[in-house]
Amino acid sequence: MKNSNINFDKYDTVYTTSFGIYRNNIIRRTLLDKTKFKYIKSKNIHKMIFKTKNICFIGWGKKENTKIAFDYCMHYDLDYIRIEDGFIRSNGLGVTGAKSMSFIIDKSGIFYDKVNDNDLKDIILKQKLSIIEEKKIRDIIKYITDNKISKYNNICTKSIDTLNISDKKNILIIGQVDNDMSLKYGLIDNHDVYLDIIKFINSNNTNHTIYIKLHPDILSGVKKSSLDLNQLRNMNVIIITDNYNPIELLSKFEEIHTLTSQMGFEALMIGKKVHTWGVPFYSGYGITEDHNIYYEDVRNTIPRSLEIVFKSMYLDYTIYIDLNKKEVCDIWGIFNQIKNFIEKKVFMKNFLKYFINK
Repeated sequence: MKNSNINFDKYDTVYTTSFGIYRNNIIRRTLLDKTKFKYIKSKNIHKMIFKTKNICFIGWGKKENTKIAFDYCMHYDLDYIRIEDGFIRSNGLGVTGAKSMSFIIDKSGIFYDKVNDNDLKDIILKQKLSIIEEKKIRDIIKYITDNKISKYNNICTKSIDTLNISDKKNILIIGQVDNDMSLKYGLIDNHDVYLDIIKFINSNNTNHTIYIKLHPDILSGVKKSSLDLNQLRNMNVIIITDNYNPIELLSKFEEIHTLTSQMGFEALMIGKKVHTWGVPFYSGYGITEDHNIYYEDVRNTIPRSLEIVFKSMYLDYTIYIDLNKKEVCDIWGIFNQIKNFIEKKVFMKNFLKYFINK
C-alpha cells in the first residue's frame, strides 16, 4: 500500500539539506532504494550547478530549516518533497530513540498544514469506498482499537485502573507541546486557548469534571509546556500526569477536546464526540465539532465519513516499513511488529520478575 504519488526512482538524484534525514538508515535503505542520495549544506545550495533538472530535494515537514531548499526548488522549478513520521510511528517514543516504522511523503505540502494544499487533503476529497471496502476499513479500525494501537505504542504505560474517574460527565482536554508544528500551521496563535476551552465546557455542561492530559514528550521530560498547572488546578481541572495507553485513556471520557492532536482522531475511532479548536487534518469533514474561526470561511468542504478519512490517512498516504527486513510492507506488517515487540517485552518482564522474586 505504498503511496503511489511519489516515485523516487524516477529522479537521477535525490538531495537533502537535512543531515538527520541523510544519516537515517531506514530512509536510505527503503524509501530511497536504487536512487542516488546526496547531502548539501543549506548555505552551499546556491553554489551548486546541476547537470540535469531531473532531481528533487527532500526535507522534514515544514521545519524552519527546510525553507532555503524549498525556496530554491520553487525558484528553479524543481520538486520539493516533504517527509514526516506516520500515524502509527513506533514501539516507544521518538524522543527516546524508538525507530520509525512508517513515513508520510507529501509532494504538495504536509498533512498538519490543512489550510494549504497537501496530498492528504486531496486524497480525502477524491476518495470513494465501496460497501466491501468500508467493511474492510471498519475491520482494520476495530483491530487497532481492540489491540490499543496508537502512534507510539509505548509499553511503559500505567494501568488505566489507577486513574480516578468521577461519577459525573467526564471531559478530556488533550494537551500538546508548545513547539508542535501542527499548532503553528493549525492556526493556534492564542496562548489562552486552553482557558477558552475550559470556559466553553463549563458554559455548556453541568455536573461534569474536566481533565487535561499532558503530552508524553512532556511527561518524559524531553519537552516543555507553558501550561500554568497551578492555574488549572485552581479552576478545578484535574491534570493527568501519568502515561496511559491513549486508547484506554480516551475510552474513559464522554467528550474529547483537542487543538490539533492525532489523539482526536483516535477518539473518533472509538466513537467519541470530538471538539477541535485548531485545524487538524481530520477536521472540517463533518465528523468533528469544529470551533476554529477558519471554518466560518469554508463553505464548500465535502462531508466525509470516518472510514474515508481513515483509509486516506493510514493506507493511501502512509508508507510502512518492516524494520527487520528493511523493506516496505503493508499496515498488517506493522501490526505484527507491534505484537511481536509487546510479546517479547512482556516475556522479558515476567522472566526477570520470576528470578528477582525467586
